Amino acid sequence: MGAMALTLVSCDPVNPVNPEEDGVFHATFDDVVLDTRTVCKDDGKVLWSPAQKIGVFQGNYSPKGGYVFTSTNTGPQASADFEGEMERSEGDYWAFSPYNSAIQYVGTELKGVPFSNNQTGIAGTYDDQLFVSVARSATNNLVFSHPLGGVKFSVGESGVWRAILTSRGGRRIGCDRFSVLHDGETVSIEDISGTSDTIVMLPEGGEFEPGAAYYFVTLPAELPQGYTLLLEKKDGGVLEYTSGATSVSRGTFKSLTGVDAGKAYDKQPISMEPAKAAVPSEGGEFTITVTFHGEYHVDASGCAWVSPKGVTETSPGVYVHTFTAQENKGAARSGVITVCDDSNCFPFTVSQDAAQMVHHSLGMRFTATWCGYCPIMNESFALARNRLGDKFEIVNFHATNSTLPFSDTPTLMTQYNVGGYPTGIIDGRKEVQNYASSTAAQMVVNAVNETEQNYPVRTSIGISSTVSGRQVNVHLKVFAKVASEYKITVLLLEDGIVASQADYTNGTQPNYIHNNTARVTMSASIQGDEFKTTFPMKTYETDYIANVPSGYKLEKMKVLAYVQTKYGTQKIIRTANYGDWYIDNCRTAPLGASVDPEVPEM
Repeated sequence: MGAMALTLVSCDPVNPVNPEEDGVFHATFDDVVLDTRTVCKDDGKVLWSPAQKIGVFQGNYSPKGGYVFTSTNTGPQASADFEGEMERSEGDYWAFSPYNSAIQYVGTELKGVPFSNNQTGIAGTYDDQLFVSVARSATNNLVFSHPLGGVKFSVGESGVWRAILTSRGGRRIGCDRFSVLHDGETVSIEDISGTSDTIVMLPEGGEFEPGAAYYFVTLPAELPQGYTLLLEKKDGGVLEYTSGATSVSRGTFKSLTGVDAGKAYDKQPISMEPAKAAVPSEGGEFTITVTFHGEYHVDASGCAWVSPKGVTETSPGVYVHTFTAQENKGAARSGVITVCDDSNCFPFTVSQDAAQMVHHSLGMRFTATWCGYCPIMNESFALARNRLGDKFEIVNFHATNSTLPFSDTPTLMTQYNVGGYPTGIIDGRKEVQNYASSTAAQMVVNAVNETEQNYPVRTSIGISSTVSGRQVNVHLKVFAKVASEYKITVLLLEDGIVASQADYTNGTQPNYIHNNTARVTMSASIQGDEFKTTFPMKTYETDYIANVPSGYKLEKMKVLAYVQTKYGTQKIIRTANYGDWYIDNCRTAPLGASVDPEVPEM
């Protein structure tokens, strides 16, 4: 950051210079009072640095930032000549120092002046990018005035790493940006945005130099309750100074020299809360709040599956660290994050649940090619699939008098109290009626979410298959997390069947595409073959064989397997009494392809 020279000079006024050559501006500063008690006697004025750049405006067509003029002096001077080129216009000259391409002249003000509430402390001076100055003149003689003020301070002890200036009562002393007005005599600011009652300063080099002057740049402000200056040392020591009622005027720095002279820094031990966190198996975020005014570090190397995301200081010395835990694909685990100051380390324990098995819901659609209302439900199921992805599988059971008949449809209709077409059943427990496609799709999504919220998945299915001629061989692996009674149903489905479909909305469609159409029952019963596991976390394996009729296209077929389990002591949530069983999980795989059970890595 650039800084204007701040040097002891005489308080005598500078004689004005009035050359006539075009393209040169002659600039001075009005008095800047760096200490309201000593004025210029013991402090200095602002001097122009060599090669200092300013922006000059005249008229509303001036470029953003103004025309660039550069000082010609070879050393710091109270007055300086500035050379450059500009297109002359009507009206007064406006000038802004230092040059900033963001500044724009509009009507009677300079807009878009940036400000920072996080400032860098420069020993013996201030950041000239913040302590800006503005001039307005009808001639080439420019007298620059400072619209901002501030607070000057120094410390006597080493190890001070941060200073925080806060107005009491919430009065604004900082902001994001503002506009500057100049009526020819007085400079002022308005259009202040992003105001703040706090300004934070970090010194160059990491520590404030004892005895050196540092300058907070602030907005002009009346402070009837005064301000506080909080000094923080690297070892955690804190000293707070509170002023009485005061004000900060433009071009003025209140002086606070040796603020810590004869005073003790109060060192508070580091604190952390909470002491531990538990995250779900799917991962997620958690936070640690650390309270300490000094230097400390956080080490997450003891949790390789945890990554720091960021830290936010919510108030001086209070830091909220956010971490992200990865998804757990294995057994339950834990780790330790340490928070350390210069002498002590404090452990923070993170635990994570074991991985959960992947759940797939099954949507059964009872339909027929002669059913003119059925395409609406087909659309709603497809829309639900788009929203849910592969966590939602679909099977279509056609009536026996449909052109795509399935012989076991009547048995399932009896089981699920299906009285007409179309009817949808989700997970063997919830009926979905044939509303408009978007409405029914949301009903499907709600039913799937209800299953997952109330019925933790107990099983996961692996499928492999081979085809020899028209014979299909299927091998199943059913991983059971819970020892219990189960039923397994295995079907062959066909996609891409082109057949006429009645449609009361769009008219009969002769080339309707039918997907997920039930063709062959491979299990002994459409209602499921029972099996039992006597120990948890075990895999049940079984095989099925079926001969596929010649009219079905093997290359467009896939295996659907779904497992039913009993409600047991769980709350029963269903549309009607469908018996003691609901569908726990399902899985599909194309013929000839294999999928493994989606279980945690053990």
